[in-house]
Amino acid sequence: MLDTLTSPVPNADAALVAALLAVDPAGLGGVALRAPAGPLRDAWLALLREGLPASTPMHRVPLHATDSALLGGLDLAATLHAGRPVAQLGLLARCDGGVLLLAMAERVGAGVASQLSAVLDTQVVALERDGLTQRRPARVALVALDEGDGDEEQMPATLLDRVAFHLPLQAAASEDDAPVDWTRAEIADARARLAQVVVPESVVQALCAASLVWGVNSMRAPLLAVRVARAAAALSGMDEAEEVHASLAARLVLAPRATRVPAPPAEETDDTPPPAEAQAPEQDATDAPPPEAQSDGQDNTPDDEAAPGALDDRLIEAVRAAIPPGLLAALQMGQARQARAAAAGRSGALMKNQNRGRPVGTRRAEPRSGARLHILETLRAAAPWQRLRQQQAGGPQRIQVRREDFHVVRFRQRRPTTTLFVVDASGSAALHRLAEAKGAVGGGAGVSWRRLRTAAAAHPLAGARQTQPGRTARRWRHAAGRRH
Repeated sequence: MLDTLTSPVPNADAALVAALLAVDPAGLGGVALRAPAGPLRDAWLALLREGLPASTPMHRVPLHATDSALLGGLDLAATLHAGRPVAQLGLLARCDGGVLLLAMAERVGAGVASQLSAVLDTQVVALERDGLTQRRPARVALVALDEGDGDEEQMPATLLDRVAFHLPLQAAASEDDAPVDWTRAEIADARARLAQVVVPESVVQALCAASLVWGVNSMRAPLLAVRVARAAAALSGMDEAEEVHASLAARLVLAPRATRVPAPPAEETDDTPPPAEAQAPEQDATDAPPPEAQSDGQDNTPDDEAAPGALDDRLIEAVRAAIPPGLLAALQMGQARQARAAAAGRSGALMKNQNRGRPVGTRRAEPRSGARLHILETLRAAAPWQRLRQQQAGGPQRIQVRREDFHVVRFRQRRPTTTLFVVDASGSAALHRLAEAKGAVGGGAGVSWRRLRTAAAAHPLAGARQTQPGRTARRWRHAAGRRH
Protein backbone atom coordinates (compact mmCIF):
# COMPACT_ATOMS: atom_id res chain seq x y z
CA MET A 1 0.00 0.00 0.00
CA LEU A 2 1.32 3.41 -1.01
CA ASP A 3 1.73 5.98 1.74
CA THR A 4 0.25 9.08 0.12
CA LEU A 5 0.78 11.20 3.22
CA THR A 6 4.57 10.97 3.28
CA SER A 7 5.32 10.44 -0.42
CA PRO A 8 2.40 11.55 -2.62
CA VAL A 9 2.53 10.03 -6.09
CA PRO A 10 0.08 10.87 -8.91
CA ASN A 11 -2.20 8.03 -9.94
CA ALA A 12 -1.93 6.10 -13.20
CA ASP A 13 -4.23 8.38 -15.21
CA ALA A 14 -2.35 11.50 -14.12
CA ALA A 15 1.00 9.96 -15.10
CA LEU A 16 -0.45 8.85 -18.46
CA VAL A 17 -1.73 12.37 -19.13
CA ALA A 18 1.76 13.76 -18.44
CA ALA A 19 3.30 11.24 -20.86
CA LEU A 20 0.74 11.95 -23.62
CA LEU A 21 1.22 15.70 -23.22
CA ALA A 22 4.99 15.25 -23.50
CA VAL A 23 4.50 13.32 -26.77
CA ASP A 24 2.44 16.06 -28.49
CA PRO A 25 2.44 19.27 -26.42
CA ALA A 26 1.28 21.76 -29.05
CA GLY A 27 -1.21 19.39 -30.67
CA LEU A 28 -3.02 18.54 -27.44
CA GLY A 29 -3.16 22.14 -26.25
CA GLY A 30 -2.44 21.39 -22.61
CA VAL A 31 -4.16 20.30 -19.42
CA ALA A 32 -6.40 21.96 -16.83
CA LEU A 33 -4.87 20.60 -13.62
CA ARG A 34 -7.26 21.06 -10.72
CA ALA A 35 -5.30 20.65 -7.51
CA PRO A 36 -4.07 22.84 -4.67
CA ALA A 37 -0.45 23.80 -4.44
CA GLY A 38 1.55 21.10 -2.71
CA PRO A 39 3.89 18.15 -3.15
CA LEU A 40 1.39 16.17 -5.24
CA ARG A 41 1.17 18.88 -7.88
CA ASP A 42 4.94 19.34 -7.81
CA ALA A 43 5.35 15.61 -8.39
CA TRP A 44 3.09 15.75 -11.46
CA LEU A 45 4.98 18.73 -12.88
CA ALA A 46 8.22 16.82 -12.32
CA LEU A 47 6.79 13.89 -14.34
CA LEU A 48 5.94 16.26 -17.18
CA ARG A 49 9.36 17.90 -17.06
CA GLU A 50 11.10 14.50 -17.17
CA GLY A 51 9.17 13.50 -20.28
CA LEU A 52 10.00 16.65 -22.24
CA PRO A 53 13.36 17.26 -23.93
CA ALA A 54 15.95 18.83 -21.69
CA SER A 55 15.99 22.05 -23.74
CA THR A 56 12.23 22.61 -23.60
CA PRO A 57 11.42 26.09 -22.22
CA MET A 58 8.92 26.27 -19.38
CA HIS A 59 7.72 29.72 -18.30
CA ARG A 60 5.20 30.86 -15.73
CA VAL A 61 2.53 33.35 -16.79
CA PRO A 62 1.80 36.11 -14.26
CA LEU A 63 -1.82 36.34 -13.20
CA HIS A 64 -2.22 39.98 -14.27
CA ALA A 65 0.16 39.93 -17.23
CA THR A 66 -0.12 42.87 -19.62
CA ASP A 67 -0.29 42.68 -23.40
CA SER A 68 3.30 43.91 -23.62
CA ALA A 69 4.50 41.10 -21.37
CA LEU A 70 2.61 38.42 -23.30
CA LEU A 71 2.83 39.58 -26.93
CA GLY A 72 5.91 41.80 -26.83
CA GLY A 73 6.23 45.38 -27.88
CA LEU A 74 8.62 48.24 -28.19
CA ASP A 75 11.96 48.00 -26.38
CA LEU A 76 12.06 51.52 -25.04
CA ALA A 77 15.76 51.70 -24.10
CA ALA A 78 16.96 50.10 -27.35
CA THR A 79 14.63 52.29 -29.42
CA LEU A 80 15.84 55.53 -27.85
CA HIS A 81 19.46 54.43 -28.22
CA ALA A 82 19.16 53.32 -31.86
CA GLY A 83 16.79 56.03 -33.03
CA ARG A 84 14.47 53.49 -34.68
CA PRO A 85 11.79 51.08 -33.42
CA VAL A 86 13.29 47.97 -31.85
CA ALA A 87 10.96 45.10 -30.96
CA GLN A 88 11.09 43.13 -27.74
CA LEU A 89 9.97 39.49 -27.59
CA GLY A 90 7.04 38.66 -25.38
CA LEU A 91 6.57 35.70 -23.10
CA LEU A 92 4.59 33.69 -25.68
CA ALA A 93 7.23 34.03 -28.39
CA ARG A 94 10.05 33.17 -25.99
CA CYS A 95 8.20 29.99 -25.01
CA ASP A 96 7.94 28.65 -28.57
CA GLY A 97 8.08 24.85 -28.43
CA GLY A 98 7.66 24.79 -24.66
CA VAL A 99 5.11 24.82 -21.85
CA LEU A 100 3.32 27.74 -20.21
CA LEU A 101 2.40 27.44 -16.53
CA LEU A 102 -0.67 29.52 -15.66
CA ALA A 103 -0.94 29.70 -11.87
CA MET A 104 -4.29 30.49 -10.22
CA ALA A 105 -6.05 29.91 -13.52
CA GLU A 106 -9.48 30.28 -11.91
CA ARG A 107 -8.77 34.00 -11.39
CA VAL A 108 -7.25 34.86 -14.74
CA GLY A 109 -8.73 37.88 -16.45
CA ALA A 110 -10.61 37.94 -19.73
CA GLY A 111 -7.79 39.76 -21.52
CA VAL A 112 -5.12 37.19 -20.66
CA ALA A 113 -7.53 34.33 -21.44
CA SER A 114 -8.31 35.74 -24.89
CA GLN A 115 -4.63 36.20 -25.75
CA LEU A 116 -3.78 32.64 -24.67
CA SER A 117 -6.78 31.24 -26.57
CA ALA A 118 -5.73 32.98 -29.77
CA VAL A 119 -2.21 31.59 -29.50
CA LEU A 120 -3.49 28.05 -28.80
CA ASP A 121 -5.68 28.28 -31.92
CA THR A 122 -3.17 29.73 -34.38
CA GLN A 123 0.19 28.87 -32.72
CA VAL A 124 1.32 32.32 -33.83
CA VAL A 125 1.80 35.58 -31.93
CA ALA A 126 0.46 38.52 -33.95
CA LEU A 127 2.03 41.78 -32.75
CA GLU A 128 0.43 44.96 -34.09
CA ARG A 129 1.11 47.75 -31.63
CA ASP A 130 3.57 50.57 -30.94
CA GLY A 131 4.18 50.99 -34.66
CA LEU A 132 5.28 47.34 -35.02
CA THR A 133 3.78 44.56 -37.14
CA GLN A 134 5.25 41.11 -36.57
CA ARG A 135 4.18 37.48 -36.57
CA ARG A 136 6.23 35.00 -34.58
CA PRO A 137 5.69 31.26 -34.00
CA ALA A 138 4.37 30.23 -30.58
CA ARG A 139 3.78 26.48 -30.53
CA VAL A 140 3.06 26.13 -26.83
CA ALA A 141 1.18 23.87 -24.44
CA LEU A 142 -0.74 25.37 -21.54
CA VAL A 143 -0.72 23.84 -18.05
CA ALA A 144 -3.47 25.70 -16.22
CA LEU A 145 -3.04 25.25 -12.47
CA ASP A 146 -6.60 25.55 -11.19
CA GLU A 147 -6.66 26.03 -7.43
CA GLY A 148 -10.39 26.75 -7.17
CA ASP A 149 -12.46 25.45 -4.28
CA GLY A 150 -15.90 24.31 -5.45
CA ASP A 151 -17.87 24.86 -8.62
CA GLU A 152 -18.10 28.63 -8.09
CA GLU A 153 -14.42 29.09 -8.99
CA GLN A 154 -13.74 27.87 -12.51
CA MET A 155 -11.15 28.88 -15.06
CA PRO A 156 -12.42 30.61 -18.24
CA ALA A 157 -14.42 28.39 -20.58
CA THR A 158 -12.37 29.56 -23.57
CA LEU A 159 -9.25 27.96 -22.09
CA LEU A 160 -11.06 24.81 -20.94
CA ASP A 161 -12.31 24.28 -24.48
CA ARG A 162 -8.81 24.42 -25.98
CA VAL A 163 -6.95 22.01 -23.70
CA ALA A 164 -7.37 18.29 -24.18
CA PHE A 165 -7.34 17.14 -20.57
CA HIS A 166 -9.43 18.22 -17.57
CA LEU A 167 -7.58 16.44 -14.79
CA PRO A 168 -8.59 16.51 -11.12
CA LEU A 169 -5.26 15.43 -9.68
CA GLN A 170 -5.39 12.54 -7.22
CA ALA A 171 -2.74 10.50 -5.49
CA ALA A 172 -2.25 6.80 -6.08
CA ALA A 173 -4.14 4.92 -3.37
CA SER A 174 -2.73 1.44 -3.99
CA GLU A 175 -0.10 -0.43 -5.96
CA ASP A 176 -2.65 -1.19 -8.69
CA ASP A 177 -3.09 2.55 -9.27
CA ALA A 178 0.63 3.32 -9.29
CA PRO A 179 1.89 5.27 -12.31
CA VAL A 180 3.85 3.71 -15.14
CA ASP A 181 7.43 4.94 -15.31
CA TRP A 182 7.76 6.26 -18.86
CA THR A 183 11.37 7.04 -19.67
CA ARG A 184 12.45 10.08 -21.63
CA ALA A 185 13.79 7.80 -24.40
CA GLU A 186 10.42 6.04 -24.80
CA ILE A 187 8.58 9.34 -24.99
CA ALA A 188 11.16 10.64 -27.50
CA ASP A 189 10.60 7.56 -29.70
CA ALA A 190 6.85 8.13 -29.53
CA ARG A 191 7.34 11.78 -30.47
CA ALA A 192 9.36 10.74 -33.52
CA ARG A 193 6.75 8.13 -34.53
CA LEU A 194 3.77 10.46 -34.10
CA ALA A 195 3.86 11.84 -37.65
CA GLN A 196 3.33 8.42 -39.23
CA VAL A 197 0.51 7.22 -36.95
CA VAL A 198 -2.77 6.77 -38.84
CA VAL A 199 -6.23 6.97 -37.28
CA PRO A 200 -8.81 4.82 -39.15
CA GLU A 201 -12.03 6.41 -40.32
CA SER A 202 -14.06 4.07 -38.11
CA VAL A 203 -12.27 5.36 -34.99
CA VAL A 204 -12.90 8.99 -35.97
CA GLN A 205 -16.59 8.33 -36.56
CA ALA A 206 -16.90 6.43 -33.28
CA LEU A 207 -15.32 9.27 -31.29
CA CYS A 208 -17.61 11.81 -32.96
CA ALA A 209 -20.64 9.61 -32.21
CA ALA A 210 -19.65 9.22 -28.57
CA SER A 211 -19.14 12.98 -28.28
CA LEU A 212 -22.63 13.59 -29.69
CA VAL A 213 -24.30 10.97 -27.49
CA TRP A 214 -22.79 12.32 -24.27
CA GLY A 215 -23.74 15.92 -25.06
CA VAL A 216 -20.26 17.33 -25.62
CA ASN A 217 -21.11 20.69 -27.15
CA SER A 218 -17.65 21.68 -28.35
CA MET A 219 -16.44 20.76 -31.83
CA ARG A 220 -12.86 20.82 -30.58
CA ALA A 221 -13.39 17.88 -28.21
CA PRO A 222 -13.57 15.14 -30.93
CA LEU A 223 -10.52 16.63 -32.66
CA LEU A 224 -8.57 16.58 -29.41
CA ALA A 225 -9.75 13.02 -28.75
CA VAL A 226 -8.40 11.93 -32.16
CA ARG A 227 -5.05 13.54 -31.36
CA VAL A 228 -4.95 11.80 -27.98
CA ALA A 229 -5.62 8.46 -29.71
CA ARG A 230 -2.71 9.15 -32.10
CA ALA A 231 -0.39 10.04 -29.22
CA ALA A 232 -1.45 6.90 -27.32
CA ALA A 233 -0.77 4.73 -30.35
CA ALA A 234 2.66 6.33 -30.79
CA LEU A 235 3.40 5.78 -27.11
CA SER A 236 2.47 2.11 -27.55
CA GLY A 237 4.89 1.75 -30.47
CA MET A 238 2.16 1.27 -33.11
CA ASP A 239 1.59 2.97 -36.45
CA GLU A 240 -2.22 2.79 -36.37
CA ALA A 241 -4.66 3.75 -33.62
CA GLU A 242 -6.83 0.89 -32.41
CA GLU A 243 -9.91 0.49 -30.26
CA VAL A 244 -7.97 0.54 -27.00
CA HIS A 245 -6.48 3.93 -27.91
CA ALA A 246 -9.91 5.28 -28.89
CA SER A 247 -11.36 4.09 -25.57
CA LEU A 248 -8.53 5.81 -23.71
CA ALA A 249 -9.15 9.06 -25.62
CA ALA A 250 -12.88 8.89 -24.90
CA ARG A 251 -12.23 8.32 -21.22
CA LEU A 252 -9.70 11.12 -20.81
CA VAL A 253 -11.14 13.76 -23.16
CA LEU A 254 -14.88 13.19 -23.59
CA ALA A 255 -15.86 11.97 -20.11
CA PRO A 256 -14.96 15.23 -18.25
CA ARG A 257 -16.99 17.20 -20.84
CA ALA A 258 -20.16 15.07 -20.69
CA THR A 259 -23.37 16.98 -20.00
CA ARG A 260 -26.05 14.30 -20.36
CA VAL A 261 -26.60 10.55 -20.15
CA PRO A 262 -27.33 8.70 -23.40
CA ALA A 263 -30.98 7.89 -23.92
CA PRO A 264 -31.85 4.21 -23.43
CA PRO A 265 -32.53 2.27 -26.63
CA ALA A 266 -36.12 2.18 -27.78
CA GLU A 267 -37.98 -0.97 -26.74
CA GLU A 268 -38.94 -3.29 -29.51
CA THR A 269 -42.67 -3.60 -30.04
CA ASP A 270 -44.75 -6.41 -31.46
CA ASP A 271 -46.22 -4.17 -34.14
CA THR A 272 -43.90 -5.57 -36.79
CA PRO A 273 -45.07 -5.58 -40.36
CA PRO A 274 -46.07 -8.99 -41.74
CA PRO A 275 -43.50 -10.71 -43.90
CA ALA A 276 -43.75 -10.11 -47.59
CA GLU A 277 -45.48 -12.74 -49.63
CA ALA A 278 -43.34 -15.19 -51.39
CA GLN A 279 -42.75 -14.33 -54.98
CA ALA A 280 -43.86 -16.60 -57.77
CA PRO A 281 -41.41 -19.38 -58.59
CA GLU A 282 -41.64 -18.54 -62.29
CA GLN A 283 -38.55 -16.31 -62.09
CA ASP A 284 -35.86 -17.07 -64.55
CA ALA A 285 -33.04 -19.05 -63.02
CA THR A 286 -30.49 -16.93 -64.85
CA ASP A 287 -31.59 -13.82 -62.92
CA ALA A 288 -30.80 -15.31 -59.52
CA PRO A 289 -27.20 -14.92 -58.26
CA PRO A 290 -25.14 -18.06 -57.75
CA PRO A 291 -25.30 -19.67 -54.28
CA GLU A 292 -21.65 -18.90 -53.60
CA ALA A 293 -22.19 -15.19 -54.13
CA GLN A 294 -25.22 -15.21 -51.84
CA SER A 295 -23.34 -16.97 -49.08
CA ASP A 296 -20.38 -14.60 -49.42
CA GLY A 297 -22.65 -11.58 -49.14
CA GLN A 298 -24.37 -13.01 -46.10
CA ASP A 299 -21.03 -13.67 -44.39
CA ASN A 300 -19.42 -10.26 -45.06
CA THR A 301 -22.22 -7.72 -44.92
CA PRO A 302 -23.36 -8.16 -41.29
CA ASP A 303 -19.80 -7.89 -39.95
CA ASP A 304 -19.05 -4.79 -41.99
CA GLU A 305 -22.23 -3.07 -40.88
CA ALA A 306 -22.08 -4.11 -37.22
CA ALA A 307 -18.46 -3.23 -36.58
CA PRO A 308 -18.85 0.61 -36.54
CA GLY A 309 -21.94 0.42 -34.32
CA ALA A 310 -20.25 -1.96 -31.91
CA LEU A 311 -17.24 0.35 -31.63
CA ASP A 312 -19.57 3.29 -30.92
CA ASP A 313 -21.23 1.35 -28.11
CA ARG A 314 -17.90 0.36 -26.58
CA LEU A 315 -16.65 3.96 -26.59
CA ILE A 316 -19.91 5.11 -24.99
CA GLU A 317 -19.45 2.54 -22.24
CA ALA A 318 -15.82 3.63 -21.81
CA VAL A 319 -17.02 7.19 -21.16
CA ARG A 320 -19.69 5.90 -18.76
CA ALA A 321 -17.09 3.97 -16.76
CA ALA A 322 -14.85 7.05 -16.46
CA ILE A 323 -17.56 9.35 -15.06
CA PRO A 324 -17.67 9.40 -11.24
CA PRO A 325 -20.84 7.86 -9.77
CA GLY A 326 -21.94 11.13 -8.16
CA LEU A 327 -21.62 13.08 -11.37
CA LEU A 328 -23.34 10.32 -13.34
CA ALA A 329 -26.29 10.46 -10.96
CA ALA A 330 -26.41 14.24 -11.32
CA LEU A 331 -26.43 13.90 -15.11
CA GLN A 332 -29.30 11.44 -14.91
CA MET A 333 -31.29 13.90 -12.79
CA GLY A 334 -30.61 16.73 -15.22
CA GLN A 335 -28.34 18.57 -12.81
CA ALA A 336 -25.07 18.45 -14.72
CA ARG A 337 -22.37 20.85 -13.70
CA GLN A 338 -22.76 24.03 -15.72
CA ALA A 339 -21.14 27.44 -15.56
CA ARG A 340 -23.11 29.18 -12.85
CA ALA A 341 -24.27 32.69 -13.41
CA ALA A 342 -23.39 35.37 -10.93
CA ALA A 343 -25.72 35.77 -8.00
CA ALA A 344 -28.42 38.41 -8.11
CA GLY A 345 -27.35 41.87 -7.09
CA ARG A 346 -24.34 44.02 -7.84
CA SER A 347 -21.98 42.83 -5.13
CA GLY A 348 -18.54 42.10 -6.52
CA ALA A 349 -19.25 43.56 -9.95
CA LEU A 350 -16.26 45.28 -11.54
CA MET A 351 -16.55 49.01 -12.06
CA LYS A 352 -14.15 51.50 -13.55
CA ASN A 353 -12.48 54.06 -11.37
CA GLN A 354 -10.15 56.86 -12.30
CA ASN A 355 -7.74 56.79 -9.38
CA ARG A 356 -8.65 53.86 -7.09
CA GLY A 357 -8.56 50.09 -7.36
CA ARG A 358 -6.31 47.60 -9.11
CA PRO A 359 -4.26 48.77 -12.13
CA VAL A 360 -5.44 46.89 -15.24
CA GLY A 361 -3.52 48.60 -18.03
CA THR A 362 -3.32 51.96 -19.68
CA ARG A 363 -5.32 54.04 -22.13
CA ARG A 364 -4.56 57.03 -24.33
CA ALA A 365 -5.79 60.12 -22.52
CA GLU A 366 -4.58 63.31 -20.87
CA PRO A 367 -3.80 63.28 -17.14
CA ARG A 368 -6.75 65.34 -15.96
CA SER A 369 -9.16 65.11 -13.02
CA GLY A 370 -6.77 63.08 -10.90
CA ALA A 371 -5.80 60.54 -13.58
CA ARG A 372 -2.26 59.19 -13.18
CA LEU A 373 0.19 59.53 -16.04
CA HIS A 374 1.95 56.29 -17.03
CA ILE A 375 5.50 57.42 -17.84
CA LEU A 376 6.76 54.28 -19.59
CA GLU A 377 3.74 53.88 -21.89
CA THR A 378 3.90 57.58 -22.73
CA LEU A 379 7.57 57.33 -23.70
CA ARG A 380 6.90 54.09 -25.59
CA ALA A 381 4.21 55.84 -27.64
CA ALA A 382 6.50 58.78 -28.39
CA ALA A 383 9.66 56.79 -29.21
CA PRO A 384 8.82 55.72 -32.81
CA TRP A 385 8.26 59.37 -33.82
CA GLN A 386 11.49 60.85 -32.45
CA ARG A 387 13.49 60.82 -35.71
CA LEU A 388 10.67 62.53 -37.64
CA ARG A 389 10.04 65.09 -34.90
CA GLN A 390 13.74 65.92 -34.60
CA GLN A 391 13.96 66.44 -38.36
CA GLN A 392 11.01 68.80 -38.16
CA ALA A 393 12.65 70.63 -35.26
CA GLY A 394 15.86 71.14 -37.27
CA GLY A 395 18.29 69.00 -35.33
CA PRO A 396 18.74 66.51 -32.48
CA GLN A 397 17.05 67.63 -29.31
CA ARG A 398 15.67 66.05 -26.19
CA ILE A 399 12.86 63.53 -26.37
CA GLN A 400 9.76 65.27 -27.69
CA VAL A 401 6.51 64.20 -26.10
CA ARG A 402 3.22 65.55 -27.41
CA ARG A 403 -0.35 65.44 -26.18
CA GLU A 404 -1.29 62.48 -28.34
CA ASP A 405 1.42 60.40 -26.62
CA PHE A 406 -0.06 60.66 -23.12
CA HIS A 407 -1.23 57.42 -21.50
CA VAL A 408 -2.94 57.19 -18.12
CA VAL A 409 -3.41 54.22 -15.82
CA ARG A 410 -6.74 52.37 -15.84
CA PHE A 411 -8.13 51.13 -12.53
CA ARG A 412 -10.89 48.72 -11.60
CA GLN A 413 -12.43 47.90 -8.27
CA ARG A 414 -15.27 45.72 -7.09
CA ARG A 415 -18.57 47.32 -6.24
CA PRO A 416 -19.37 46.88 -2.52
CA THR A 417 -22.89 46.10 -1.35
CA THR A 418 -24.18 46.60 2.18
CA THR A 419 -26.94 44.41 3.64
CA LEU A 420 -28.62 45.65 6.81
CA PHE A 421 -30.23 43.09 9.13
CA VAL A 422 -32.91 44.72 11.30
CA VAL A 423 -34.15 42.38 14.03
CA ASP A 424 -37.03 43.05 16.39
CA ALA A 425 -35.62 42.25 19.82
CA SER A 426 -38.89 42.60 21.66
CA GLY A 427 -41.20 39.84 22.84
CA SER A 428 -40.69 36.31 23.97
CA ALA A 429 -39.24 35.11 20.61
CA ALA A 430 -36.44 37.69 20.57
CA LEU A 431 -33.68 35.19 21.27
CA HIS A 432 -34.92 32.89 18.51
CA ARG A 433 -35.02 35.74 15.98
CA LEU A 434 -31.57 36.91 17.01
CA ALA A 435 -30.19 33.38 16.55
CA GLU A 436 -31.72 33.18 13.06
CA ALA A 437 -30.22 36.55 12.11
CA LYS A 438 -26.83 35.47 13.43
CA GLY A 439 -26.96 32.29 11.32
CA ALA A 440 -27.93 34.26 8.22
CA VAL A 441 -25.08 36.73 8.72
CA GLY A 442 -22.58 33.91 9.30
CA GLY A 443 -23.66 32.03 6.18
CA GLY A 444 -23.55 35.17 4.09
CA ALA A 445 -20.07 36.01 5.37
CA GLY A 446 -18.78 32.56 4.37
CA VAL A 447 -20.23 32.77 0.86
CA SER A 448 -18.98 36.33 0.39
CA TRP A 449 -15.44 35.36 1.35
CA ARG A 450 -15.31 32.24 -0.83
CA ARG A 451 -16.75 33.86 -3.95
CA LEU A 452 -15.75 37.52 -3.78
CA ARG A 453 -13.10 37.72 -1.04
CA THR A 454 -15.21 40.35 0.71
CA ALA A 455 -16.14 40.78 4.35
CA ALA A 456 -19.42 40.82 6.21
CA ALA A 457 -20.34 41.94 9.70
CA ALA A 458 -23.28 42.26 12.07
CA HIS A 459 -24.05 45.31 14.19
CA PRO A 460 -26.28 44.81 17.23
CA LEU A 461 -29.05 47.34 17.87
CA ALA A 462 -30.59 47.79 21.27
CA GLY A 463 -32.30 50.42 23.35
CA ALA A 464 -32.10 53.99 22.09
CA ARG A 465 -30.17 53.04 18.95
CA GLN A 466 -33.34 51.61 17.44
CA THR A 467 -34.72 55.14 17.08
CA GLN A 468 -31.80 56.27 14.86
CA PRO A 469 -32.01 54.14 11.68
CA GLY A 470 -30.40 56.77 9.49
CA ARG A 471 -27.31 57.12 11.68
CA THR A 472 -26.98 53.34 11.98
CA ALA A 473 -27.28 52.85 8.23
CA ARG A 474 -24.54 55.43 7.66
CA ARG A 475 -22.29 53.55 10.09
CA TRP A 476 -22.97 50.31 8.19
CA ARG A 477 -22.09 51.88 4.86
CA HIS A 478 -18.91 53.42 6.26
CA ALA A 479 -17.81 50.12 7.82
CA ALA A 480 -18.59 48.16 4.65
CA GLY A 481 -16.64 50.64 2.54
CA ARG A 482 -13.56 50.24 4.74
CA ARG A 483 -13.79 46.44 4.64
CA HIS A 484 -14.23 46.29 0.85
